[in-house]
Amino acid sequence: YTEWAARNQFRVGDTLKFKYESGHSLLALATQEAYNNCDLSNPVKTFTEPNPIVTLGAPGKKFYVCGVGNHCNAGMKVIINVVSSADA
Repeated sequence: YTEWAARNQFRVGDTLKFKYESGHSLLALATQEAYNNCDLSNPVKTFTEPNPIVTLGAPGKKFYVCGVGNHCNAGMKVIINVVSSADA
């Protein structure tokens, strides 16, 4: 996921569709530290339905992980760097 995210540019207003089947969830985490440590205790937002669509509403790094079991520690996570439309 990291290589894919690095090859793409994301702007405010873009949407991402996270494709997964039931048995997974998507958590948006607030900090790089929570992301690095797979600390799932205080997510900013939780998506439990399959294939959620997330609108990127502000510039900055966004941290997304799978919230099921040990999936985050196994690498099911991605950082999305969002730039403002003016920076694109």
